[in-house]
Amino acid sequence: DSHMQDVLCDPTHGSNAYFVCPETCGRCQDTCEDDPTTTFKVNNADRDCFWLSLRAHLVDELCVEGSDAYNGCAETCNVCDKETPMVCDDDPVATVYVASHDKYHPCIWLAARPAQIDVLCQPNNPAYHVCAETCGKCQDTCYDDESSFFHINGILRDCLWLSLRPHIQATECKQGKDAWTHCKETCENCGVIEVSRSDNSEGDDGNNDIQIEDLSNHEATTVCDDSKTARFYVEGSNEPLQSCVWLAARPGQIRVLCEEGHPEGVRHICRETCGTCTDDCTDSEMFFEYNNSQKNCLWLSLRYDVQKEICKPGQPAYLLCPETCDACDS
Repeated sequence: DSHMQDVLCDPTHGSNAYFVCPETCGRCQDTCEDDPTTTFKVNNADRDCFWLSLRAHLVDELCVEGSDAYNGCAETCNVCDKETPMVCDDDPVATVYVASHDKYHPCIWLAARPAQIDVLCQPNNPAYHVCAETCGKCQDTCYDDESSFFHINGILRDCLWLSLRPHIQATECKQGKDAWTHCKETCENCGVIEVSRSDNSEGDDGNNDIQIEDLSNHEATTVCDDSKTARFYVEGSNEPLQSCVWLAARPGQIRVLCEEGHPEGVRHICRETCGTCTDDCTDSEMFFEYNNSQKNCLWLSLRYDVQKEICKPGQPAYLLCPETCDACDS
């Protein structure tokens, strides 16, 4: 039921489905799929991968390496998981609600507070899924070298310092840089292969009965945006890292943090909020259809996973939400 999925996969829904069912809810994508044409015999009856996917108790029995089910039902039989090295990381962007503070905190806040880990890292709590590494949900062999130091702008720094400054990672986490070699986890340099699902060629052909103006066509426009993922330190704040969304809601902090020469470089992270630049790229107030429901650009701006899916040239969202979809860049 697509409507029920839309409801349950909302990050704020109390079911926690968004965190527990990342693939179904669109938090992540891969290229591991069952072959819909595969069939195999079970008690002299022809069965397919979908049938097997609904019977977890039979997976170990039927997904024996070399069997028809194993060769054709890669996703159901977890064949791709065996071929891909395990990567275990906290979500660098998501935050978790801490009832005792009545606030949302990032995983780095949780990692520094063992007492809170005991409380929040329970399997029925979103933190368990969002902060997978901190909560011990999984493990990997990708680590930063805590004994190494390297120069950045003439000053000795270490991987912990770099891990707290995403805007500096963008320049230092590159092949040939010392940080790339020493800070493998922070720089995501552990041989992770990024995959993306190919566009779905079935279903909607992209044509619509209504005429939609292509708002993404801004010739000779200077694109001005805040970073969606970068975080920065705010001295005296209850939370160790803050975002441009946080800053945009606090004019008093804008005057302080957006100063030229601020050590966190906020004016370069939150360029639009700090007034470092301006542009004429704006989202419209029109609605588009997603999973049989009417959505708007504000809804889309809060869901990075959905943006990856529908912010593509020719799609209504791409035309109506050029700022959210970064369509003005093209």
